[in-house]
Amino acid sequence: MQDMRDAFFDVICENALHDDLIYLVTNDMEVHSLERFSSKAPDRLINVGVAEQNMINVAAGLASTGKRVVVFGISSFIAFRAYEQIRMNLCSMNLPVTIVGLGHGYSFSFDGPTHHAVHDLAVLRTIPELEILNPGDSSVAAASAEYALTAAGPLYVRVDKGEYPNLHGSSSDLTAGFAVLKPVQKITIVATGSLVVTALKVAQTLEERGVLVGLVDAYRVQPLPVGLAKELQPASMVLVAEEGVSSGGLYSAVRDVSQVSSEVRYLGSGIPGPQRIAYGSREWMVEQEGLDEASLFAEISQLAELPSEASQVLRG
Repeated sequence: MQDMRDAFFDVICENALHDDLIYLVTNDMEVHSLERFSSKAPDRLINVGVAEQNMINVAAGLASTGKRVVVFGISSFIAFRAYEQIRMNLCSMNLPVTIVGLGHGYSFSFDGPTHHAVHDLAVLRTIPELEILNPGDSSVAAASAEYALTAAGPLYVRVDKGEYPNLHGSSSDLTAGFAVLKPVQKITIVATGSLVVTALKVAQTLEERGVLVGLVDAYRVQPLPVGLAKELQPASMVLVAEEGVSSGGLYSAVRDVSQVSSEVRYLGSGIPGPQRIAYGSREWMVEQEGLDEASLFAEISQLAELPSEASQVLRG
């Protein structure tokens, strides 16, 4: 188990210590993994303060002079406050700047709705030049960092808080854009980010009860791999699970790339309703949205037409 932030920034730090063209820019965020870098190369770790628009402008200026720039801050602030600067100053110029959105979904739950990053995917997917990665474990986070240092254009990486298991082994190849964690079945879950681990637990519990459910980790959200639609062809029902809004998020992306096949029923298991103006633990917030393990288990059980008492087993 490793904190996903450390998995990502350990790679960035190690490379930056040996390459003086790598710069990091932040809006007053601290990351444990960067303490060594900040002590050895303080001139290449730039803190612009609480000024997200200027942060993107500084990154654009550095990148235009040949620097490799990694920008990082809380996801919601970067996506919403600096949208215009990302769209025009980075993406329209196709500059190789990596934007790291820290803490997606309800990971900053107690900080309230200003910090809830449940719309960032939907917002940033409207910028066609922006590639988007959403790791669901520490190994893909580390691979995303390696990729970020060679990406040809602008990149957004959602890096969650907290410890995550390694679900993908030692592979660092992100070429496919997705990984099949459980073979595709008639009922298959396509998950991304924090819900990959949750979906895997649900699939394993159902398997113990004789119900096979497929699971695909979609870690490249934009452009969503066209091969995903072919991979999902054997399914009759696909449940798209994400800790964010379904409209405009991964659910919309999957339906777009699949061209809404009439032979496959697509269901969104994301945040459907109005903004949740609430404070509480992440576990509580996710449960309110029906995205916790017990809720997903019940939803899949209903799709599989299991007896109603079986769908309540995780809540018992």
